[in-house]
Amino acid sequence: MNITVIGSYRQEITPWPLRNKDQFPVFCEQLGKRLAESDHFLTVPCDNDEDSADWFCLRGFRSVKKNPSSWAVKAPLGRKGNISEKGHIDAAREADCVIMVGGANGTYAAGMTAIYRRILVLPVGCFGGAAEDILSALRLPHNHILKTAICNASSIDTSEIVDVLIKELNGHPRLFLVHGRSKDRDSVKSILQADFPNLHSPIILDYSGNAAIGLASKFSSFAGTSTGAIVIATPDDIGASVLDGNGMTLNPSELMKFAPRARENVWLEMGWLWAGLGRNRILLLVKGDTGIPSDIRDAVYVPYHDDPSEAKSKIIQFVKGLRQSEELIKP
Repeated sequence: MNITVIGSYRQEITPWPLRNKDQFPVFCEQLGKRLAESDHFLTVPCDNDEDSADWFCLRGFRSVKKNPSSWAVKAPLGRKGNISEKGHIDAAREADCVIMVGGANGTYAAGMTAIYRRILVLPVGCFGGAAEDILSALRLPHNHILKTAICNASSIDTSEIVDVLIKELNGHPRLFLVHGRSKDRDSVKSILQADFPNLHSPIILDYSGNAAIGLASKFSSFAGTSTGAIVIATPDDIGASVLDGNGMTLNPSELMKFAPRARENVWLEMGWLWAGLGRNRILLLVKGDTGIPSDIRDAVYVPYHDDPSEAKSKIIQFVKGLRQSEELIKP
């Protein structure tokens, strides 16, 4: 993955309080080393600011990887003009993930750029600054690792936080599996676990709850942490139209033309994720002759007849695309 690390520790220029100053350079250098060891590509805004996370992280990264083709500096030393803002935005715009550490307005702008681009953002809250402000604004569950004491304590273990970040990155993407009543979801989960052993466990909601409002809240909470989704449309129901395309009631002989349909929740949840993640981060698997809503009939989908394993190559291609920011699904 192309990882951008952005941040700084200069209290005089940031509107947010900073803390854990002595551990800031240690953490950033450790992070750079671990990113290199995990074979990620590093992008930083600049390489000439010794109060920045960019500088310390790049120093750690270079201690492991000597080849300059393994990293990129958007505004290198010696470039003329106001490079700071442009370097921050360019680095965030091209990244697969932005890690924020402390920081001021430029870091905040880069974090918001990443959020608007719907890419993975990992703000480290324990140093305060813009990163902590972005973290508090993200809609993450209260038990999300970035909101736990590990990443927000006043006294921190830098190596433990680096472990958390590397585990999150190496397990990317965090997939949400949308399904109906069919057990085909288990087949998809098995494919993911077999071919991507380090992948985060897919999010599969339990629909045994009774209260609809509880389920909606649960879905929103978990879906908000996902960075991709696989939607499995299976013929769990049947249905028929009672009106024609002009809004007129169909003849009695036509009313009994039932067709297989997916559960309503499948299309509702797909729409929510489509709006939140974007079309390219969703893979739609359609079983047999399951009907597809007319509004998304032109969307790219992958058909299968009996078992999702028939679409294994497309599933693998999709996950690799999410990890590498490539075009995800090709017709």
